[in-house]
This record gives sequence, C-alpha cells and structure tokens, in this order.
Amino acid sequence: MPHPLARIEFQTDGVDLFVESVGKLINASMTGQLAMREALKNLLKRIEADETGAAIKLFPLTRLTESLMEKESPKTLVIDPRISFGRPVLIGTGIPTAILAERYKAGESIDNLADDYGCDRLQVEEAIRCELSLSQAA
Repeated sequence: MPHPLARIEFQTDGVDLFVESVGKLINASMTGQLAMREALKNLLKRIEADETGAAIKLFPLTRLTESLMEKESPKTLVIDPRISFGRPVLIGTGIPTAILAERYKAGESIDNLADDYGCDRLQVEEAIRCELSLSQAA
C-alpha cells in the first residue's frame, strides 16, 4: 500500500459519519469532535455537585438502549446519600426502587403500584428497570 495514511474508512450509526484515528473515534459529521466526549458530557450532567464541586446526587440511566448522545434523558430516579442511605429512589418521593421492584416481582401490576404510591406508570417502570439492571450487574 503506497499511501497508508491517505485511506480513510468511515463508519456510521445511520445518522453521523465516524472515523477512527489514533485509537479514537471521531465524529466527522460534527466538526471532528471526539464521539466519546459528547457522551461523557451528557453523562456528567447526570451528576449534581455541591458548591465545593463534590458529587452529592446521581441520576442513573435505566435503559441500555438510550443514546448517550441525547441532550437530556429524564431524571426519574436519584441516588442521594442523604435519602434512603444512598439507595436509588423515585425523585421527589423517597420511595426506594427496590420496594417497587420486589412488589412487581411478587405479581403486582405496574398500574396498582403507581396507584398505591401516588406516582405515574413511567416512574414505576423506571424503578423496576433500575433494579433489574442492578441485580444483573451483581
């Protein structure tokens, strides 16, 4: 091959073009920014810090299929060491995701759980999804 650096192989996710260079994946469609930088920036938005910069809250993602490039994923759950000993809870309620998941695994419907705890179906689904991903990781 006479000009190895002149050959560029593009990859695509169906929307953007990517090129691998020096071991890094670069989004060629977005003025050459590093693809991982945008994903990391969006993940870092899910961490809330206090005035000193120390992390005090985490808003976990619950879906592996969610794109890390999305600007905002809903913040339905929170992990805060000051609430429920740092276990994941429904935001604004203090309801532990583990309780919802256990009741669901015991046969209760998502609609009944939502009624019992005065929250909407999406919150209960996210709580169950969170616990399923935690139990699979262990």
